[in-house]
Amino acid sequence: MKRTKLLAAAAALLFCGIPQWSAFSAGRSYRAIVIGINKFPGTSARSLAGARADAENFAESCRARGIQVTTLLDEQASRQNILKAIREGDTSSNVLVYYAGYGSGPSEPRLLCADTQEQNAQLGNTLTLKELDQALTALPAAERVCILDTCFTAARASKDGPSDDVVRYYRARKGGGSREIMMASAYDLPGVSHDKVRYIAASRYNEEALEANVEGRPAGLFTALLCQTLKAYPNTTWQAVQVQVASKLSVLAEDRQHPVFAQSALASRVPGSESGDANNTVQANLSTNSSVSPSPTLGNGSTSGPNWGGPPTSAWDLFAADIRDPQAVRVSVQPDQDAIRVGQPVQLKVTVGKPGYLLVINHGSEDKINTLYPLSGQLDDALVKPGDVVEIPGPSLTLSPDRPGQERVKAFLFAGRDKGQEFFQSMHANSGTDFKQAATKLGGRSLVFGMAAEEGRAPINTSDLSIQVMP
Repeated sequence: MKRTKLLAAAAALLFCGIPQWSAFSAGRSYRAIVIGINKFPGTSARSLAGARADAENFAESCRARGIQVTTLLDEQASRQNILKAIREGDTSSNVLVYYAGYGSGPSEPRLLCADTQEQNAQLGNTLTLKELDQALTALPAAERVCILDTCFTAARASKDGPSDDVVRYYRARKGGGSREIMMASAYDLPGVSHDKVRYIAASRYNEEALEANVEGRPAGLFTALLCQTLKAYPNTTWQAVQVQVASKLSVLAEDRQHPVFAQSALASRVPGSESGDANNTVQANLSTNSSVSPSPTLGNGSTSGPNWGGPPTSAWDLFAADIRDPQAVRVSVQPDQDAIRVGQPVQLKVTVGKPGYLLVINHGSEDKINTLYPLSGQLDDALVKPGDVVEIPGPSLTLSPDRPGQERVKAFLFAGRDKGQEFFQSMHANSGTDFKQAATKLGGRSLVFGMAAEEGRAPINTSDLSIQVMP
C-alpha cells in the first residue's frame, strides 16, 4: 500500500455555494459537556497534542450555536467530574457529550480520564462506554448525542510498519503484543449502539482515530473537519454533515478512518443554530506542501427533504455517503475478520434484500479504486432482485491480496436506474485509478442526485467493510 506522511500542513476545507437549509424547530435547548484530555499522568501513555485544542474548538462551535457548554480540560476531566457534569445541570435540556482523548479496548471499550491509573498492565479509574451509556440513558432528556474522537483498537500496520501518525488509542500491556482480531465490518460501538443515544464516532470500531497537524497545529482529523463543517453549515442535518466530513476524512486519512454516525442521528438536525448568512461561501485551499488532493466541493444543488438536509452533489460525495440498511444490502467476507495475511484467500458475498442496481467498489492494497461488480461497468448488468446473492469472485475462483496494506470494499444499491446511471459511469471510468487521483476526479464530477426518500425508501443504500492485510 502506498504510504505518505499525513498532513505536514493539512487542509482547510473547500466549500462552495452553501445551500440555504430550513431553520431549526424552536424550543429545544441543549447543554453540552465537552471533554478534552492531553495528559494522563497516572499512565505511561504519551501526551496527546491536540485533544484539548479539539475540545476548545468544539466548545466554540457549540457556543456559536447557542448551546450552553461545560468544559472539562486535562486535570479537570476526572472520572467523577465527567459523570457529575453529565448528571447535573438543567434536566429539561437535551444533552450533548463530546470527548477527545485516548480510548482503550477492544474487549472492554472505555475512555481514559485525567485520573486513570495504570498498574501491572491494568487500567483503573477509566470510564467504560457501558457506564457512559448508562449515565446518558438515565437522563430525562428527549435527545442525547455523544461524539467520541477516540478509537478502541490498536494501531494497524502497513507494509512500511505502524502508522507514524498519532493514534488515539492506548492499552496497558507488558512488552509487545499483537492486535486483537475483530469482524471486518466492525461498525457499531459494541453494546451501546441504540436509538436512545445518538452516537457519533471518529472512526469505525476496528479503525484508528488519527491526530495530525491541521493548519499548523495538532488536531484530531475528525474534529477539525467536523467543526469546519458545522461552521459552514449553520442549519443542517447530521446526514449532510456525515457526507461532507467522510468525503474529506477518507482522503486525508488515506481511507484508513471513516466516521460513524448512528442511524438515529442521521435523520435528525444538528442541535443549536448559528447567526449569520447560511449562503456565505467559505473558501480555502489545501497547502501546496501537502500531498493531499483538494477536497470535493459542495455545489448549489437544491435542498431535498427534511430527512436528509441536502444532497451530495459530486460522485465523491456519493462515494462517501453512509446510508446503511442491512435489509437492503449487506456485504460480508469469509473469513470474517479485519486482518488477514498476504496470499490468504477471501470470499466476498453481497446479499440483496430490495430490487435495484448493485455496484461494488474496492480500494485495494495497491492504492487503486477498482470495480468488482459488475465488471462490465454497464448498469443493465447490475440489475438485482430481492434474495440475490452476488459472490466475488465467482464459483471455483479465488481472490487473495498480494501485498500488505488495506482492502476496503463498498457496495452501493440504487433504487432506480436514473439514480445510478451517472455514478456508475463515473466510477467505471475511474476504475484502476490511484485513490487520491480518483478522489480529485470524482470530486469534480457534479451529479444531480437528491437524497430525499421516495415512498419511504432511500434512493441509495450502502454497506462496506475493511480488511488489513498483514505481511
